[in-house]
Amino acid sequence: MPGCRQRQYYSSSKIKPVITGSNPVCVGQTSSISPSSGGTWVSLNPTIASVSNSGLITALSQGFARFIFTNSTTNCASDTSSALTVLGITPTSFAGPSTICKGSQTQVNPSSGGTWISLNPSVATITNSGLVTGVSAGAAALKFTNANGCVTNANLMVSVQDNPSIILDGPNQICPSTNTQFCHQSAVRG
Repeated sequence: MPGCRQRQYYSSSKIKPVITGSNPVCVGQTSSISPSSGGTWVSLNPTIASVSNSGLITALSQGFARFIFTNSTTNCASDTSSALTVLGITPTSFAGPSTICKGSQTQVNPSSGGTWISLNPSVATITNSGLVTGVSAGAAALKFTNANGCVTNANLMVSVQDNPSIILDGPNQICPSTNTQFCHQSAVRG
């Protein structure tokens, strides 16, 4: 027909980003999102999680993060991704000394809300309430996993020393109001 134009229809297939890795993740862990090539990724919550152009997501702090992909050929942006949940880790610290003697105890925090393990139980043991007991001389790393399953990034290190050897370096019988002396075994006079 004269004066009529032919209509053309174009189909557009907008990229739908998909989190293909773990979700949720803990702070310090990674996940992934697709597509992994052909454009650039942007995190809408960069303080919570970052994303590389290959789709590698790094969890930075507790919260939720969403992402947008821009196709490098069409310059078209994707829909916003579903939310990645980033779970927090629990801070750990010594409430008592970090160096103890064999048979002595110290306390670490937190004292609840997860599970403690000693990575060297022949040197030091730990209860889930954070009570550390020295077993033998050496060093042991202590690791905490919170109720969400997130493991502390840095282990606490406890140092266990042998009990000092002391000997009596004076009379072994004394009267009231008199003194005697004990010495560390290495300080004994020859």
